[in-house]
Amino acid sequence: EIYIHIGDVWRARDNVETALSYYKKALEIFISQDGDLRDMAKLCRKVSDIYLEQNNCEDAIIYQEQADLIDENNRKRSECDTETSLQYFQNQLDNQPGHSQLQRANTLYSMGLCFMKKSDYSQALEKLLQAKELFENDLPSYDNFTRTFASLFEDIALVYALLKDNFNALIMLKKACDMHMCFPSY
Repeated sequence: EIYIHIGDVWRARDNVETALSYYKKALEIFISQDGDLRDMAKLCRKVSDIYLEQNNCEDAIIYQEQADLIDENNRKRSECDTETSLQYFQNQLDNQPGHSQLQRANTLYSMGLCFMKKSDYSQALEKLLQAKELFENDLPSYDNFTRTFASLFEDIALVYALLKDNFNALIMLKKACDMHMCFPSY
């Protein structure tokens, strides 16, 4: 992480070449040590941004695609801008008719998390409940079953609580606790 911070300092000082070298060094370390994928995706986006500033579109696209590939396996995009993430996920729903129910559920779940970040709890609840319905109709693999449902129930409980619907919040929290009790290793 120190290389990322050093790179950020050099970038803030408009020395993008030095920043780029530190970011690449950090990427090498992440890859060799199986670092946190979300941090790796953010780092790929930083490298891509520098290449875009330098009008090096080929390398920018390579790093952008790497970040997108990493993000596909996570519920959250590594971009800090929630609006950009929401547009990306909406585009996924609109333009990917071949996606499975499970992929659509994951996309809706991700949108729900974005709406939570924006404090738009009604929209968040709508997307999370849609995701829940799709997950129930097309169950995730055994490896992901508990993690998916426990975290989904926790997120829905939180949104209900933020909407002052304490009864439904408690129901969802109980479901999440039940998942954790039945499958304690997750």
